[in-house]
Amino acid sequence: MKVGLFVSCNKGYIPYLNALLNSIEKRNIHIGVDFELVLVYYDFLDDYLEAITDFPFKIRAIKLDTEEIAAETRWSNSNITKSGRYYYMKKMGRDYDVACLMDADLFYVSENFKNYFQLINGTDLMINCNERFKWNMGPKHTLNEQPIFESQTRLNKFHCNTPMVLVPEHWEDVIDYYMSIVYRAKEEQQKDGETIFKDVGDIFSWNIAVQKMGKTDKVVLFPMEALTQVHQTSFKQWTELKCENGFWTTFSGEEVLCLHGRCGTKGFGKFDYEKIGCTEKKAEQIIDLYKREWYDLNFFQRLKLNEFGPVNEYW
Repeated sequence: MKVGLFVSCNKGYIPYLNALLNSIEKRNIHIGVDFELVLVYYDFLDDYLEAITDFPFKIRAIKLDTEEIAAETRWSNSNITKSGRYYYMKKMGRDYDVACLMDADLFYVSENFKNYFQLINGTDLMINCNERFKWNMGPKHTLNEQPIFESQTRLNKFHCNTPMVLVPEHWEDVIDYYMSIVYRAKEEQQKDGETIFKDVGDIFSWNIAVQKMGKTDKVVLFPMEALTQVHQTSFKQWTELKCENGFWTTFSGEEVLCLHGRCGTKGFGKFDYEKIGCTEKKAEQIIDLYKREWYDLNFFQRLKLNEFGPVNEYW
C-alpha cells in the first residue's frame, strides 16, 4: 500500500512542521507501508528543504504555484497554503492508494494512527475528526451572488478537515467544488447594524463541498479529543489529556493519536479556565504535557529546530 501524506506550509509554520516530521519517525508512521510525505510549500526556507532529505522516508517537495491553483491576489499566505494542499492532493492523489491530509501544526503521538490507512485502503470512505458543532447553511451563503443552498441545510457530518484519510480519486469532485468556493463564496452577516459579506473559509468550504457532492454518508468521524482537540477539549473533565508511560489518552480512556497546537507561542493554552470547569493548576499540567512532547520532537529528535535560526524566547 502506497501512502501519501499531504501537508502545506510557509516559513512561519516551520517550528510546527518540524515537530510533525520528527513525530512521523518517532511514532513509526512510515513503517510497514510505502510512505511518502508531500510537502506543498510557499514562501519557504531553502536550507530547511535541504535538511529534511535526511529523514528515513521519502519527501516530495512541491513549490506551490499561485497561478496554477488560481489564488486571488487578496489572499493571505495562510489562505494560499490551506487551499493549495487540496489542489495538489487531487493532482497527485492517484499516485497513492491512500492519502492523509495533515495540518502543519499537528503531530503524532501514537503509532496506531497508521491503522487508518488500512481501514480506508480500497474504499470510497473518508476518516476525519468530528466537529462538535453542526452548522446550518442557507441562502445567506452565496457564490457569485447565487445561493449555495436554496433552503436551510444542516451539515450533520461537519468535521475539522484534518487529519483526513481517504482515497483521493473518490473525492475529486469534492475537491473541485471546494476549490471553486474557498475564499470566494460569501456569507451574509450583520455587524453594527450593517450588512457585510464575509469570505467562506477553509473548513466551511470543505464541508459544504462534501454536502453538495452528496458524500456525507461516506464520512466516518472519530472523536475530536483523539485527533484535533479544538474547543479546549484537552482541558475539559471527561476529555482531559493524560499521558502515562508514554501512552496518550483522555480521562475517559479514549486513545489520543495526534495533538494539535502551536506550543511554541506565548498564548498557547491561555484562556478562561473556569468557564470550562478547569483549574489553573490542572491547565498548567496539561500544557506541560503538550510542551514536553513538542520540545522533545523539536530539539531531541533527528532534525533540531535550533539549527534553523534563533530560538524563540518562549521555547
